[in-house]
Amino acid sequence: SPPARTLRRADVERALAAGGLVSGDVVLVHATTSNLTLVDRDEVVTEPERTVTLMLSWLREAAGPSVTWVMPTYPMYLRQGSFMAPVGDRRLVYDPRRNFSKTGLLSEHFRRQAGTLRSPLPLQSLAASGPRAEEIIRPDELPEDIPPHGLGTPHHRVCLANALVLGLGLPLHRYLTLVHVAEDLRFEENRRRNFYRRRNFTVVMDRPRDISLWERRPEMARVFCAGRFRGDILRRGLLHEGADGAPDWIRAGALLDFMMERTSRGSTYPYFLPWLARPFAE
Repeated sequence: SPPARTLRRADVERALAAGGLVSGDVVLVHATTSNLTLVDRDEVVTEPERTVTLMLSWLREAAGPSVTWVMPTYPMYLRQGSFMAPVGDRRLVYDPRRNFSKTGLLSEHFRRQAGTLRSPLPLQSLAASGPRAEEIIRPDELPEDIPPHGLGTPHHRVCLANALVLGLGLPLHRYLTLVHVAEDLRFEENRRRNFYRRRNFTVVMDRPRDISLWERRPEMARVFCAGRFRGDILRRGLLHEGADGAPDWIRAGALLDFMMERTSRGSTYPYFLPWLARPFAE
């Protein structure tokens, strides 16, 4: 698990300023509270509900009402099984209003707030609140037969908006799911490489809809070189790591440009020797 970190409001304000936050910006937040201690003036805050409420208020007060907030709210499925479990023909039911977020207490608190929109995509769903939430989420659109970070998905739109991405209480490079946008934009090429498997869902919107999506095979995690990736984006000056628990940050547009460049000639970066994952495929 990530090392323990301490966060103060001034740390949040400095990260937003360093990231070049401007009026109308989009900010994507990856956060954990399990190893994070908040210090409010001279008070140490440890109670979970107050921690997430205070963290969200710091973010919104520091940024102002013109900023749109986005968080990963990847849905929890009781019948999903373990990370490496085969999926078979199992069909999972996703209701954007009801499925809990498995990506942390802050994201669950955020998705329940009035005015927050959540993507109907049942894989890697995002939630957003603010002036550009509708633009990012498009809650009435449900594409199918695509991967979750590909063309026209909320993750792709976050990159096109050049969102500021913050990591609170965690090493951002390990949770930076926007890294997958480039590979999903090259979906046909990577599908031929056996990167994906099909998943079946019923999505509850105005009516239940049965759809299929393409999910990255979990075995690919075995060949994802996180250390090499971190070193590369640090050397390029893309990733900015905060000291002493301050937030890490990166700009989404610059990350996408970097990833498209690295994969432009058929490279499987940041997956190394990806064929080694194939024996684990279904």
